[in-house]
Amino acid sequence: MKISKLKIKLSDEFVNLKNFFNNEFKKFSKFIKFKIIKYSIDYFKYSTNYFVDKFIKFSKFIKFKIIKYSTNCFKYSTNYFGDKFKKFKNIKFIKISNLSVSIILFVTLLFLYLFYLSVPTLYNKEALQKDVTDKLIKEFKINFSLSSDIRYLILPSPHILVENVKIFDDNLKNPKELSQIKKLRIYISQKNLLNQNDIKVNKILIEDANFLIQKKYYGFFDGYLKSKFSKKKIIIKNSNFFLKDKNNKTISIFPVKNINLFYDEGKLANQIIVKGKFFKVPFYLKWHKNFETKAKSVTSINLKKLDLKIENESFIKDKKYLASNSIFFRNSKLYSDIQIHDNLISFNSKGSKIVSNNLDYKGEINLDPFDVKLEINLDKLNLIKFLTSSFDFIKS
Repeated sequence: MKISKLKIKLSDEFVNLKNFFNNEFKKFSKFIKFKIIKYSIDYFKYSTNYFVDKFIKFSKFIKFKIIKYSTNCFKYSTNYFGDKFKKFKNIKFIKISNLSVSIILFVTLLFLYLFYLSVPTLYNKEALQKDVTDKLIKEFKINFSLSSDIRYLILPSPHILVENVKIFDDNLKNPKELSQIKKLRIYISQKNLLNQNDIKVNKILIEDANFLIQKKYYGFFDGYLKSKFSKKKIIIKNSNFFLKDKNNKTISIFPVKNINLFYDEGKLANQIIVKGKFFKVPFYLKWHKNFETKAKSVTSINLKKLDLKIENESFIKDKKYLASNSIFFRNSKLYSDIQIHDNLISFNSKGSKIVSNNLDYKGEINLDPFDVKLEINLDKLNLIKFLTSSFDFIKS
């Protein structure tokens, strides 16, 4: 099949018309584009100014409302509190004197103080029993055995009360019982009551106790007296000392009303002060052992009812007990030098007098086997005067 080709020749006018329309379209396009851009810019400016104006007006409105609301609130609160203040001023207060204020303050402080003192009631009793036992052994060098019957008391001053306490000697393998104590009061410091582990013992009070004194325990008592006591007092009240022989039979009982044991730092000496009864006769005993130079002990016993006073100054030298003894009985004065070594006691007078008469004596006492040797010079002794004086004393 043949394809035919058709050629059309346009005139120049038609071509010019086409070019004219093309040029006009381009101009129109540029115009439209310009107008659109201009309109957009104008619209953006307008809208921006519009919203800015609206925002400014809105801000002014909000500011006005806030100021107005704040002013109203201030006026309302001022009026409200003003009314309340007027009512408050009209209230008639009770006049409180300085004394009443002081009493209220005192009661408040007392309540807080008592509350603080009551803190130890919250302690763990089992731990407290062990802690106190360790502190007593360390501080007083006495082997206390505390029972579980333990409680804390505030009055007369903060202390721990333990009942049914025992004291044993220092024999760790086979300890022997030396004392039974009905009540042991352990007075503690008021500092650090908030911490159970930090309690400090100030002194101890032993009440209603029975003490055993026997020859086989002399070593324990002698060792305790030779060592320094605690600076904190041991007080013994209303107790008994049982003196027993080797067969455990009671020879004598010495009731004691009051004993104080402590170490005096000022005098560098152990001190023991005793008030008690000796065969139902009241006596006062004071003993101290000085550690400054040689270990010297001084004992003073006063029995006012018998008008009897005994003084003794002693020390140990070369394993011998040496003492200077003085006995004052009414008008009589006996001065003696005493020496004890092993089982032998020897003594002799030095310027003794009985009712203004000189008296010379010397003697020995052997304890095992028991034997007594005594020599007395009675040449210058006025027996009649002595017996008369003694008879007058007995009648008095």
